[in-house]
Amino acid sequence: SAGAGGASDAGGSSGSDTSAGSGSGPGESGSGGDGPDGGGAASGSFMLKNGSSGKCMYVGTPVDDGDCAGDVAVFRFQDTSGGAFRILNVGTAQCIHSRSANAWLVKDACGSFGGEWKQGANGSLRNLNTGGCLDLNRRASRIGLTTTTCTGSASQRWTRV
Repeated sequence: SAGAGGASDAGGSSGSDTSAGSGSGPGESGSGGDGPDGGGAASGSFMLKNGSSGKCMYVGTPVDDGDCAGDVAVFRFQDTSGGAFRILNVGTAQCIHSRSANAWLVKDACGSFGGEWKQGANGSLRNLNTGGCLDLNRRASRIGLTTTTCTGSASQRWTRV
């Protein structure tokens, strides 16, 4: 598993603590241009650690936060257009989607409805379908990740590790 700034055993993680959109390498889709911060998506794989829970996003049923370990917690940003990108899970080869605000995130074929994101302020990831930011579930169950109104809170901050 990977701690903050530590190396990952899940393959390809840079081990650096940078915000979710701070990549400067070539675009994953070969476009070489419109990445999360306008400078191209970072090449390689990484985990996304939440600023509030200290846990990593992983693909389960539903998409949730938990241990920073295994391919289900390893992602790549895949450029689409206009500065947007998909969040591709390495373990499932599927992308993260938000079908509606406050609903659980789901995994589905890349290119499906609700799967485009943009880098927001303070390390947030904003879904183009809902307009909301990737967030911890605020319901009583606390199960599953969702998109909510972007507030800049720690629970909406995602750091690459």
